[in-house]
Order: sequence, then structure tokens, then C-alpha cells
Amino acid sequence: MARACMIALGSNLGDRLASLQLGIEGLGQGRIEWCAASGLWESEPLGGCQDLPYLNAVIECRGARDPWDLLALCKRIERDVGRPADAPRNAPRCLDLDLLAVEGILLRSPALSLPHPRMQGRAFVWRPLAELEGLHRFFPDGHLEEGRGALERVAGPEGIQMHNQQEMSARSPQGRIVDRPRGES
Repeated sequence: MARACMIALGSNLGDRLASLQLGIEGLGQGRIEWCAASGLWESEPLGGCQDLPYLNAVIECRGARDPWDLLALCKRIERDVGRPADAPRNAPRCLDLDLLAVEGILLRSPALSLPHPRMQGRAFVWRPLAELEGLHRFFPDGHLEEGRGALERVAGPEGIQMHNQQEMSARSPQGRIVDRPRGES
């Protein structure tokens, strides 16, 4: 059964917008259909390092059957776009794809946990995620409320802002260019 999923995208090296678009196109080539997307957000890197700011977005997709296969697809796309497989956590990267949640699945393992355990308190995840509808399908029993509480705690303007790019577009699995103007829900 195909399931809906939420994926966070981030990039702080090279042409950040092009990298995000390549990530979405790679998902489409893996038969994952892009259904909805947040606006683009720019955020400071974690840990106070002096790296370039990240460009972030969250997309809702459909087509995931097995979360392990989806994780493998995300890792392959990251490598194809130029991220080394052995890159340390929070290192600068041309593309980061984080599987946030898969509809109807709770999972805890060393390699994959759903919902994503480190998204709490991260404005670069919750700001774009809050723009999407139907989140209750992805986050079980109180996790969504915890996330909203986390968003309220990090809701200040520090460290994240709407990107001045007018739109994000990518080729959908059906071959069309999908545009999402800034500020639309």
C-alpha cells in the first residue's frame, strides 16, 4: 500500500535551490509523487558554526511503501547530488533529505526512527512543516502537539526567515513543472 510521507530538504553548498529541486526530481524518479510543498526558508546552521546558511523546505509525498526503501532512496539521491556517504552529522552539504514521518508508521531503531526524533525544537523543520495541511495523519498521539509547542518556543525571528526566492519548482513524476509561489499554502 502506498503511503504518504513528509520529507525535509536542506542545502547550504553550491546552488542551494537547484540542489533542492534535484532532490525532488530524484524522489519522482524513484516513483515518489510530490503532493505539496512548503515555502522556502533560510536558516543558520546548527551548532553556531560559521557555515553558509541553509535553504530549507518540507514536502509531502505519496508512494512510499516501506520506510527502509524510502530511506535508501533518500541516501542514494543525496550521494547522486554530491553528498559523501560518510559525511558527519550537521556538516555542510549540497543536499540533505530527512524522512520526517510516514503515515501510519511508528518506528524506533538505531538507523531510522519515525517520526524523526530530532525535529523537536528545530525551526527549520517546524516552520515549513506548519505550512502544510493534514499533519495529524503523520504524527500520532500528542507528537503533533509537542511539535507545535516546540514551534511556539522557537517561533521568534532568530535564525530562520522566509527566503526571498519567489518560487520553488521541480518536475513532477508526471513530467510537469510544478511551481509553488512564495507565501501560498
